[in-house]
Amino acid sequence: MSATENPRRLYCQRDHGGFFLLVCAVEVCGGWHCPLNLTRPWDDDGLGRLTERALSSARALSRPIASHRIASHRTAVITTTNNMKALVLKTFPAEATGPVGDAMASAFRAHLLRLEPDCQVDVCGLADDEPVPDPLSYDLVIFSGGIFDLLSPEPHPAWVARAKEVVRAVAADDGGQAGRRTKLLGICFGHQIIHLTLGGQLAVLAEGPRIGIEQLQLTPEGARFFGKDSLRLHKFHKRQVKTPAEGFVALAPDNEILCSASGRLLSFQAHPELSADISHGLLDSDKKGFYKEKARSNPNVVLRDVHSEHDGAYVWSKIVDWVRS
Repeated sequence: MSATENPRRLYCQRDHGGFFLLVCAVEVCGGWHCPLNLTRPWDDDGLGRLTERALSSARALSRPIASHRIASHRTAVITTTNNMKALVLKTFPAEATGPVGDAMASAFRAHLLRLEPDCQVDVCGLADDEPVPDPLSYDLVIFSGGIFDLLSPEPHPAWVARAKEVVRAVAADDGGQAGRRTKLLGICFGHQIIHLTLGGQLAVLAEGPRIGIEQLQLTPEGARFFGKDSLRLHKFHKRQVKTPAEGFVALAPDNEILCSASGRLLSFQAHPELSADISHGLLDSDKKGFYKEKARSNPNVVLRDVHSEHDGAYVWSKIVDWVRS
């Protein structure tokens, strides 16, 4: 069984006292991480089965637990599931985006529930100064795209400082809350604020805004993460991460997709949640006409019509695998 087939693995191996050490080992961004250590007794019946005592900590799980035996090792692998908790932080004010903002928030919820029907998805209007729940009580925190210019010399609104606090809290999380280690996903603006907060640099796109579906070639690390060599994703942005924060691995060139070495922070300049309808809605909400008038062709980037096929749904399946790892 490969790590891509089963991203969460619980291994039980015998120690010298006749017990087995239960550890959770996962492969993320090329590294193995073992966040859980529990000691449980083992019933050596020759079939590699866990006893009821050994499974007592997993009985609350509502889904089946499958056990497997790995050749040449006295090792059992059991797959566990529990209900995922996700927090979507909207970094765009409702007044400025209207119905299209609601559609974007609904898209996050829809993608998560399609893959995790029992997922608890909470949505917080961060840019509308709604109180932010404790991010470390969630499995996944998502920063949405937004319209605020983080390069503006003008004083930033208070919610931007709160967003940076969330980034720092998740980056520093040691898993103190019942072993949960929160994952942080940044999309577009979220991608930018993660890296700005942690020491990276942003820049305005010299060629002008990118709107449409772009094919992104992946780095070798990105190909391992996503299981393919390239991705076609919606783009809608006019700024970019010029220099990523220290300790991040590039999953695509030009800092388009970045993953922290810890495997707990993942960010996209692209929009895997977007649809053609939402893209049209974003253009319609562009009251100042910036995107309509200034978006132009870049000979180095092939942008396809927003109605073209894209890999958004596929990417979300990989995101959920990553959260579960």
